Amino acid sequence: TINNDSELRIGYQAGYQATKVKVGEPFTLDFSGNYRLARFKWSYYSADSLSLSRKGLNIDFESEWFLHSPGAVGNFTLASADIRWYTPAGTKDSIITRIAGGTVLNGAPPLTQQFKLGGPFRLSAYSFDEFQGNQYLLATLGYLKFLRRSSTGLDVYSGIWLEHGGAANSWSKLDLKTDLSLALLSRTILGPITVGTSFSADSNATFFVVLGHLF
Repeated sequence: TINNDSELRIGYQAGYQATKVKVGEPFTLDFSGNYRLARFKWSYYSADSLSLSRKGLNIDFESEWFLHSPGAVGNFTLASADIRWYTPAGTKDSIITRIAGGTVLNGAPPLTQQFKLGGPFRLSAYSFDEFQGNQYLLATLGYLKFLRRSSTGLDVYSGIWLEHGGAANSWSKLDLKTDLSLALLSRTILGPITVGTSFSADSNATFFVVLGHLF
């Protein structure tokens, strides 16, 4: 810990990953096996809440150096950043701005270690991890409006946010997608809960319920 708002972590991780294809053609390579990596992560959190924040700035920067990964030829290094601004609006409302992205600094990661987008708060109108590649970008602009306090004492909000982003193996081939989400959100004793729906510019639509981490 550097101070009350900032934290730096440096570590080494080793483990075993098992992969299985549930839908579609089987992998041509075996991505199951042992992996080893060194990780550097710096976080800065000044937001006033871990969920449904109203003001402040949260930043995560992470770099991972994979020493070994099933399906990879040699070492490779990933770097990513995720920045979220929370700006007060009115008496209890807030504006959310998010910019996130990642890239491969060197080497060629296998399918399992590429960046992925898709699912709630990461192009919400699409399936989980529908897009992947060596680079990704994601921008979000949203508004949370306070509705009422429930009989149990929990604040209830409505939310609307626009997402624009994509993932690909090179920046020149990045196919950016856009979607719009509408949701009801509230804090609970188990964490924030979100019930919402999302629609994309290319006619995708989803309904989602999320318990836990938001933007």
